Amino acid sequence: MGHHQEKYGSPLQEPLNAALALHQHRQIAQRARERSAWFSKTPFVRQTTSFQADRLAFMRRLRLVTSLVCSLSLITVSSAKEPVRAQHGMVVAQEPFAADVGLEVLKNGGNAVDAAVAVGFALAVTHPKAGNIGGGGFMLIRMANGKTTFLDFREAAPGKASRDMYLDDKGNPTKDSIFGWRSSGIPGAVAGFASAHKKFGTQKWQQLVDPAVKLAEQGFVVSPQLAHSLVSDNKALAT
Repeated sequence: MGHHQEKYGSPLQEPLNAALALHQHRQIAQRARERSAWFSKTPFVRQTTSFQADRLAFMRRLRLVTSLVCSLSLITVSSAKEPVRAQHGMVVAQEPFAADVGLEVLKNGGNAVDAAVAVGFALAVTHPKAGNIGGGGFMLIRMANGKTTFLDFREAAPGKASRDMYLDDKGNPTKDSIFGWRSSGIPGAVAGFASAHKKFGTQKWQQLVDPAVKLAEQGFVVSPQLAHSLVSDNKALAT
């Protein structure tokens, strides 16, 4: 391992080695041509000498390409970010404002379920494409004692939904399952958050909802992804 690092540790070392090797190869080739000059008049010998020169040129190019690939690989590895570590807890979310909300809940004495509920409501504001109170979700919970439980609060079909409600008179599929009021299911997110909080939460419900309300009322810096989503969906939202 130490030899590998010594050989490839510097992006400049390999090109220098390659240049030295190229010089050595040229010297060897020159001596070989001088030694074989007296019988190089034969067609077979001339052909062999030409083949050897081509082979040396190919090997030099291969060595340079290999050194470049190794250098680029090491640069990529060395520039990789270190993983985030924490001693007491961690909140991970697709959107940073929502993740900060969950972290504050933990700092204020809340448990993981409290943080998850607060993050869920915050995502409804900052990342509505995925996190929203008009949809549903799942929650997998692992307690400190190792016990696990699972909550399913995905959307449900309306009571009057039918098998053919998204087919026209000829039996062909319509776009009603994608666009319009008939495409929506019965939301389950708020009911799921409330159920999780009632069974496992420790903080007051209002404390978990207030950060999302604050983000909605006072605003936040919109990410490029959210801005693009709002612009691309503008026409559909206007109909």
